[in-house]
Formats: sequence, structure tokens, C-alpha cells
Amino acid sequence: MGELLSAYVTYRKLASPSPRKRHLLGADLFHLFAFSARYPQGLNARTPLTKVQEGVCDCTWGSKKVRILVLNQLPKEPRNAMLHLFTAQKDLLEYGAQHFRQRSEYTSSLLERLWERYVKEGVPMPITLEEFDRQFRAAFVKKLTAEEIVKALPTEEIVKALPTEEIVKALPAKERVKGLSPEERVEGLSTDDLRRLLAARERLPDDKPSDASK
Repeated sequence: MGELLSAYVTYRKLASPSPRKRHLLGADLFHLFAFSARYPQGLNARTPLTKVQEGVCDCTWGSKKVRILVLNQLPKEPRNAMLHLFTAQKDLLEYGAQHFRQRSEYTSSLLERLWERYVKEGVPMPITLEEFDRQFRAAFVKKLTAEEIVKALPTEEIVKALPTEEIVKALPAKERVKGLSPEERVEGLSTDDLRRLLAARERLPDDKPSDASK
């Protein structure tokens, strides 16, 4: 509640013509809402909540009234389907998954993934946000082509992920031997390989201009 009130005070100043008291927008123009997956028993023990309707109650905190939506007490209605996706109650999760309809192309990826998971895989056990993020990234990467993945990664990351022999194979022949001494270039070659190289070298035209061309 303290964080919500703090955010309200900051937002009111930013939205007003001036942060000075006489230039602030009226406090009655701002309404505060909070969401709770379950009924907030601890808060009710400290500050009694006033029931407005099923799943909705008001809390007076300081000089402001905060409307609290208790998600697992909201009635099963299509307008509440999105909120039911965040409850901890199986039947409400299933109802939310069945009746949620995306109304905006800007719906967050988190909400979209929750809905897809509930519809395609059934209601899962709760997972941490870190695990959800890991699974989302893994599923997203599977949709990318190899070219898109390579473009998105820094060169050093690609090098770390590939075995040395794979990197060498991808390099042009000139790049593979660049910086190596003659001995290092022929290291590992058999006597027959060396003889073939020498024979091929002898068949190459002389790089130096001949006397006739002078």
C-alpha cells in the first residue's frame, strides 16, 4: 500500500502543470486500484476492508481510498476472464483460459504465453518468473532461423559456443593458415602429401617475370 501511494503521489506531480501544491491536479481525479490473488487477511486485520460487491472491496489508507480486486472471488464472467488467468484456483484458471479474448495487438507477451499454456497444455503447476522467462526464451528461439540467431549474437558468443574444429572449417583456406610458419602449415602431412605438394608447386608458372618479357 505504501508503494502504491508513493507511485500515486509521483504520478500526480508528473501529470500536473507544476509540482507545486497550488498547481497540482485534484486528488479526486486519481483512483487507486490493487489486485490480490487471494483475500488479503493480513491487511483486513490491520485496516478493515469494506465489501463493495463480490470480489471487490475498498480500503482506506491514509487520505486515499484504494479499491482492491480479489481475483479468486470475482464471479465467472467473460469480463473477468483475463484476471482469472492470474488466480491460484484451478477452476478459475480454466474458466479464464476458455473465455479470454485478446482485444489488443499490444497484449503483453506474458499474458499471451499464460493463455497459450493454459489452453494447449492445461493448467500447470505454479512456476517462478525466472523459470517462465527461461521457457519463453527457449520457445522463442525455436521459431528463429539459424541466420536470425547468428545475426542477433555477438561474434565472441558464437565462437564460445562452437568447437574449434567447426570454426576452422567455416574459415576460407587462406584464413586457416594465416600467421602460421611454413613448418606449422605442413605439420601433420605425410611424406606422400608433401611430395604431391612439391610436384604441384613445380608445375606452377614462375611468378617472376622472364627475360623475354622485359
